[in-house]
Amino acid sequence: MIDAELKDIARHYGRDHQTLKAAEEFGEAATAASRLALARQAEASGGKYRCITVLENDLAEECADCLVMISQLRILIPGFSAKVDRVMHEKIERQINRISKEQQC
Repeated sequence: MIDAELKDIARHYGRDHQTLKAAEEFGEAATAASRLALARQAEASGGKYRCITVLENDLAEECADCLVMISQLRILIPGFSAKVDRVMHEKIERQINRISKEQQC
């Protein structure tokens, strides 16, 4: 059911509009992640920034928005889904190799 709804939304607004909307959502997620990281650093230093749970909820909401937009881009851009999957696999493998090299030292 969600897939059908995502297709309806994606097709209603179109590729270009949703690409710009995705950029907006990614920026909001970056801001939420930064706020949470800063709050955790402040808390670790004995300070109080803002309720960590609230910031975690903010980040979860923004990440959900990003995932919705990514799902729509996978629908709207031919071949995009396969490209994303391929690059994700490459990046994961590269990071695993880096970790393996770090552990050998």
